Amino acid sequence: DISHVIKHLVPETININEVTEIRGEVLIKKDIFNEKYSEFKNARNYIAGLLHRDDVTFESIQDTDFMPFEVKVFQDNSYFYVNHEFFFDNNFKNIPYCAIIDFNKNPFEEIFDIFLHYRDVVSKYLLDGFVCKYYNNEDRIRLGETDHHPDWGLAVKFESRSSTTELLDIEWNLSRSGNLIPVAILSPLDLDGCIITRCSLYNYKFVRENKILPGCILEIAKMGDIIPAVISVVEESKEY
Repeated sequence: DISHVIKHLVPETININEVTEIRGEVLIKKDIFNEKYSEFKNARNYIAGLLHRDDVTFESIQDTDFMPFEVKVFQDNSYFYVNHEFFFDNNFKNIPYCAIIDFNKNPFEEIFDIFLHYRDVVSKYLLDGFVCKYYNNEDRIRLGETDHHPDWGLAVKFESRSSTTELLDIEWNLSRSGNLIPVAILSPLDLDGCIITRCSLYNYKFVRENKILPGCILEIAKMGDIIPAVISVVEESKEY
């Protein structure tokens, strides 16, 4: 339980007296992560490790932010949801980017481009997608939810950003199960502010079928904005 630490990232009081569940995520701005914590693989790994530490303190998370995205209020053996104006009314430091859309008037491609522009130009945080939700509380209650996810919301993921770099070498590592796992040693590649120098090549079959040899040019993407992966061989090696 790190409530005693997280409470420093949220308002001390809210204007609802009932039992209320505020859902959100602890994030770190891209520039702060790159400046102070770049020794970690990525921002999400850093945050996950930080919050799971036994000795987490306010001082250790003062560079992070809490981004709320859902408010669920329990009342009279039932519950209802509060829309995002709640975050403004209660002086939350960070407010999620929201847009009220009528899908009968706005094509999905237009909506996707709006949020893609927000990710690329405006957002201070790494984003891998957005969520489309029914706005009205009545619709949310009618559609319901499972223990895993609400049936009134749909997550939309952006296509992973990619770039190309040269394969310098292939390193073979022995897994715990006794299999040899090929790892690409790459010419340093900057993806979303993270320098990528290594990437899994999965197995020997993948290497052979794609003719992956030192000197070839690979297209690399961060799947889910986290794990670097080989997308394709852009140019075969001229050295072999």
